[in-house]
Amino acid sequence: FTGLLALLPADSLLADPGLDLAAVQEQPSPRLELLQYLREVLGTRLYLVAYRHRDARDALREAVVAEVQCRYDIKVLASAKPRMHSAERKSLADVVECIRLGTTLQAAGTQLLANAEARLLSDAEMRLRFRDHPDWVDRTAEVAERIRFDLGSLNYYFPCALEPGESADEKLERLTWQGAARRYPDGVPHNV
Repeated sequence: FTGLLALLPADSLLADPGLDLAAVQEQPSPRLELLQYLREVLGTRLYLVAYRHRDARDALREAVVAEVQCRYDIKVLASAKPRMHSAERKSLADVVECIRLGTTLQAAGTQLLANAEARLLSDAEMRLRFRDHPDWVDRTAEVAERIRFDLGSLNYYFPCALEPGESADEKLERLTWQGAARRYPDGVPHNV
């Protein structure tokens, strides 16, 4: 695990949206057992992520952060936990979330974000949002400094073997036609 950092969002300790702080405080709990294991394995490389979306669950998330920080001595960092780059893109974020959930905008209801607060925030905005915990914002910057990632270090590997002399595009076309033949045994309709 050398060099590995783990960021654990506070709400991931909650089993479902209906739970309260008592669910986090109970012993034993599979989520808390996992948390204890992660703490033992990762030590100071495990961070608890706090975010404030100015919604009804902020108080619960804060209580979880306080409880876990105290009980497991895990450092906290602040995050915007963004789902969009700007508030104006909330409609698009809602559509993407519906696709992820496999539902429609009309049926999604409370599964969608309550507001547009889950967006990228500047340092000044983060410091204002977490003015009662400037150390959390500072720690976020410290962790960001430790993270090293370079797109150039990624290598692409085609997910399957190609036939001799076959290009990736040719294989994709061949597999597409094979799938279409299975889906439409009487021939592919013209409108498809």
